Amino acid sequence: MAMIKPRSVMGAVFACFVLLTFELNSAQAKDECGAQLAEVIANAYPHAGKVSDTQLTADGMTLFLPGQHANGETERYNSICRIWPAHPDRLLVAVPLIADISASVVTGHLEILVMHASTLQAEQRLLLRNEIEDDAFKITSIAFDTARYRLKPTLLAFGLRVAKAGSSQVNPFSETALSLFVIEGDRVRRISDTVVVERKQGEWNGTCDGSFKTTTRLLAMGDNASQGLADIRITEAVSVTQYTANGRAECSEQTQDKPTRSFNLTFDGTRYVVPDELRPL
Repeated sequence: MAMIKPRSVMGAVFACFVLLTFELNSAQAKDECGAQLAEVIANAYPHAGKVSDTQLTADGMTLFLPGQHANGETERYNSICRIWPAHPDRLLVAVPLIADISASVVTGHLEILVMHASTLQAEQRLLLRNEIEDDAFKITSIAFDTARYRLKPTLLAFGLRVAKAGSSQVNPFSETALSLFVIEGDRVRRISDTVVVERKQGEWNGTCDGSFKTTTRLLAMGDNASQGLADIRITEAVSVTQYTANGRAECSEQTQDKPTRSFNLTFDGTRYVVPDELRPL
């Protein structure tokens, strides 16, 4: 059991919640194609009107590009682009289409596009209606997951991770949710329900006393198949950390790892069905 000053410990814990998604983005930076993003967006939305170097409008929706934003809060809704390592001739693009934005609520759609890397023309696209709905929990990042989700020898899925976080200091909360997509002919299709792959939540008194829970889930392809596609095995690890103040104005920390759990996702002919307990809040 370690004895640590309360404010430094708890400040670090809260910072971990906030910085979670930035670590994921840094790890994936080498595969980004941000330098081409402005041209990609121009080709995908040829009738979009330019508001600024980082803001466009199309069909009543607002699109954002990386760069200097007049409102720093809108950077979380930047369009993103990534080279698909398994298919380097393709770019994966995600575009938040914001319908309404205010201090308390943000709503809109999310469009997924697969672009030809040479021509920068859209080959497949999918509009996820009402996918963006921020209120108490706000999007902190959107990132592609290009791990090799080999559903069958001729079908490889890619993932999209959406991270959200709350703003409470005494009840910190963050989670990252993953959906899988496949290309079928001239379209992109979401092939899985959304599964939470990381969640951090806690409650404390603002100085020391409190409890924090971290849940991590790893996906791997299973040995069996259902309806022609490989099962997906999920391994879940949970740890709970308790902080308690003592009489010397110090904060004692004790972490307990819960027994590992496993889940098996099977394809039902349409999608991989995710149990409610693994879905986003």
